[in-house]
Amino acid sequence: SGGLRIVVSPGGSGEPVRTRPGTSMTDGDEEDYLLFPEVLPIEVAAGDGPTVFSVYDCDQLLEDRIATLSIPAEKLLDKACDELPYVSWDLAIEGRRWEARGGGGGGGPPYLAMSLRLAGPGTVKRLTSSWQPQRLQRRATGLPH
Repeated sequence: SGGLRIVVSPGGSGEPVRTRPGTSMTDGDEEDYLLFPEVLPIEVAAGDGPTVFSVYDCDQLLEDRIATLSIPAEKLLDKACDELPYVSWDLAIEGRRWEARGGGGGGGPPYLAMSLRLAGPGTVKRLTSSWQPQRLQRRATGLPH
């Protein structure tokens, strides 16, 4: 199905996971954003490579990567230890499809905001018991391994 999805590729031994298509929302200040309500357990350990967050614009035929964010493992772990409600980072735009979607508006650069928590194996199992992230499969459209 169409829409924007986020693919998260850990820099260590963890498997990539992706969200369902985001839901378009508007906040009280009339700012548009996409909501991805899934809990995505990501395996990150000190010494791992960066975790890459990729935004894909999906339609019936193609899944084009339109933005990325690469975060070093140590920075993700530090932010998770801070226990802040949300953290955000600017996305790096790729190609022209972002603007074609209407994402080039005057609201500043696009960003990714998320809540980070440290979780042991028991917590991860509990969080994912009602929803299992879709495991990525190599496809002709160029999704990462």
